[in-house]
Amino acid sequence: MANEGKLPRHLASMEHPRCVASEMATAHRKPWRNRRAPSGLRKAKRPGHCISVDQLKSPIPGLIGQIKGTPTTKRFNFATMFVDHYSDMSYLVLQETDTADETLAAKHWFEAFTRTYACLSQTYRTERE
Repeated sequence: MANEGKLPRHLASMEHPRCVASEMATAHRKPWRNRRAPSGLRKAKRPGHCISVDQLKSPIPGLIGQIKGTPTTKRFNFATMFVDHYSDMSYLVLQETDTADETLAAKHWFEAFTRTYACLSQTYRTERE
């Protein structure tokens, strides 16, 4: 359009802008100088050897999925996450409250999930408040 005179002439010789998607696809993260490997936790020797557990509270309540019936007013506000150090497999359990009963139920669900893969959970690591 700049060659036809519909836009200013200086726009005809400008480089075309690249789309955001192609810019993101070609982006590379440069390593930080003198970056060392993270230290602290020892590497687990087998699946289930060491499991990290963390809880989080969502500022926005999540909807409870329903297939049929009258819509519920219940919402998910908390979650408990389990991460296996050996395989980096994560398992998330959504909860309405952060009570000990629901947290222990989440632990039992996680253990039932790991038992389907013949894996026994041996050690749990959590944060202390």
